[in-house]
Amino acid sequence: MNKQFRTIVYISTATKLNQEDLERLLVHCKTNNNYIGISGILIYSKDFFFQIIEGLQEDVDQLFEKIKIDSRHFNLLKIFDVTTSNKKFERFNCNYITNNDEKATNELLKFLEINKNLTDETHNKIIQLSNCLLKDFK
Repeated sequence: MNKQFRTIVYISTATKLNQEDLERLLVHCKTNNNYIGISGILIYSKDFFFQIIEGLQEDVDQLFEKIKIDSRHFNLLKIFDVTTSNKKFERFNCNYITNNDEKATNELLKFLEINKNLTDETHNKIIQLSNCLLKDFK
């Protein structure tokens, strides 16, 4: 039986968070997501979150249920949801988070641009959508 992976991309409005809150969130995401095999990115900018989460389907399902009820954000909008037979975002370990940090956003955009030719149609759609949304965050 082949493993099924799920990729979800969403945006949401953040509650009022200070730098310490953001740092705790990043450590929490990296620790927990790496432990359960979830990869992806998390960006905070201008009071919005943008996140890509990817992993085994059942793990992503459970994580997304927790994300939906997390009090650190509201107005969650799922903008992409796909099941595939392989992971596309393994290199991302929730390493990017910004607080209006143009340099970090530019690095993420550069990474997405470099990898766009190595991927299939689904991944390209995520990259294209990410580029559009992240440019708005800058």
